[in-house]
Amino acid sequence: MTLGSKNLTQVFEGQVGDAGLAFIVMIILSLPLYMASKRMRARTVCLNGAKLAATDFYDRAEILISDPAVSKTLKNMIYDMALAVTDEGAGRDALETLLESISEVKQSGKISTPKGVLVEELKLLRRSRSDLYDMFHEALRSALASIMFAYGPDHEKVLVNYVATSNLSNLLTHAERLDRALRSRKFHNGEKAKTAAYA
Repeated sequence: MTLGSKNLTQVFEGQVGDAGLAFIVMIILSLPLYMASKRMRARTVCLNGAKLAATDFYDRAEILISDPAVSKTLKNMIYDMALAVTDEGAGRDALETLLESISEVKQSGKISTPKGVLVEELKLLRRSRSDLYDMFHEALRSALASIMFAYGPDHEKVLVNYVATSNLSNLLTHAERLDRALRSRKFHNGEKAKTAAYA
């Protein structure tokens, strides 16, 4: 059976060939959309994690800042962490500092040791109010998690870096370094923030 100058078999084969080509083109064109969708889902997971961690941080920070048993030094550190959790510019700078600190600790292969006033203030707090001592560390963990989830490149790297801060000594070292970096930024109507006395 012919259809004009072509027979029916040739027409059918042509349609199948065109459909196959169209299918391949569709796959090629949809691949970037699929990858973008995958990145968007991963980013959503990170932002949800950042929101949960920030909420936890703010709940703990409110208690710590309002309690007279917490020293001014520790309250200032919590306040600085709040700036990094809240302000995007401070958060991105904080992440950069935090990742450098984590990298240095990993490369040294040793557990880091925080220095100076922070350690002494925490010892005093632990003796007088162990509940606030524990809450302070949990607030720091939540702040660092929020920063990493909000501004980190992807959730797998965030989780790896978060695990790197889980050791209490490392956590305090990273937080101390981050606090110094945050205090050296310009905040509060362009005035230079006071420098931390953690030497």
